[in-house]
Formats: sequence, structure tokens, C-alpha cells
Amino acid sequence: MSDTKPGNDTSVGPSTAGQPSRLKVWKDRLDFLQGIVAIIVLILGGWWFVRQNQASEKLNTAIQLENRLLDGAATKLVEAHIKLSNVGAVPVNLHFVHLIVRQVVPTDPGAAKMLASLAKSRKAAGTEDMWPALIDQPRKSEIFLEPGESDEMDFNFVVPASVKTVQIDANVAREKNSDFSWRQTQLYDLLPPKTSE
Repeated sequence: MSDTKPGNDTSVGPSTAGQPSRLKVWKDRLDFLQGIVAIIVLILGGWWFVRQNQASEKLNTAIQLENRLLDGAATKLVEAHIKLSNVGAVPVNLHFVHLIVRQVVPTDPGAAKMLASLAKSRKAAGTEDMWPALIDQPRKSEIFLEPGESDEMDFNFVVPASVKTVQIDANVAREKNSDFSWRQTQLYDLLPPKTSE
């Protein structure tokens, strides 16, 4: 039978009373790292979701023109109908539409000179901005299209009666200076015009 007296300390080594064990310290560290990883995963998941939504936005554009020869036969009234159809899986919110109408026929002398130069050089080059602009109409819009929905924007303008062919350049975007937009360029013959009544 051991003989112990009050005040005698029979323990060996330094006291660990009140200090966390090594296992608990590592567990706390792992919990902290797990929290950091969870936050990073949440941020990356949100970024991926936004990117997927932007990439899946799909918009079809169609342009239809009508023209009337106005009284006096000096000018034509042209109506451009731009149909917008959301064929994607997420909503599309549009705030800006820009319509440019360029004269192709009869060909402007400056454009004809540039075309002749391109023909001689035999180099491929874009000619969509070569033609003189008859109409340049930027317009703010508030168009919100759910998947499967369509809407239409109408533009009215007057051109000289001598204009036979025009190029329509329609640019639709979320914002005015957005890097992401939908653009369509088409040629239209305005002849034969219908006389207004």
C-alpha cells in the first residue's frame, strides 16, 4: 500500500491540465481548412452558374422590310420590322438596339472606287462598312424575353426614291457598349416600290 501525504506530487513531467490535446488542435485546423474550401467552392460555383447563363442566352433575329413610294415620287417610306425570339433556356434582357441603313445601289462613287481597288488587289476584305449610311438610329429599349417568347421592334425612315438596294445592319445588346450582342446584316431590294394611297 503506497503511502501518500498531502502536498506530495507523484506525477511525472509537466502538467497538461487545461491544455488542448494534439488531436483536437489538428481537428480544429482541418475544420478551418474545410470552411475555406467550402467558401472557394461556393464562389467558383456562382461564377460558373453566371457564365453558363450568359453562354446559354440564344436570340434569333429576323428583319422584314416594307417600302412605299411617297407622293411626288422623290422619296420612299421604308418600314423595318425586327423580330426577336428567345430560343435559349434562360431569359434575355435587352436595353439597346442599333439600326443602320446603308445605300448599296446605286453605288456611291467613293464605295465604287474602294471596290475597284479591292478587285485589283484580289484581297478578301469586309465591305459591310463601306457603303454610305442613310439612316443611323440607336435606340434604348426595355425588352425582356422569357424562353420561347418573341417581340418586335419597328423602325420607320425615309430614303431617296433613287435608292434600289440597301444593307440593313441591326445590332441588339444588353447595354449600349456591351461586348456581348447579336448582330444581323442583310441586303434588301427596295424595288418595285408600292405607291402610297
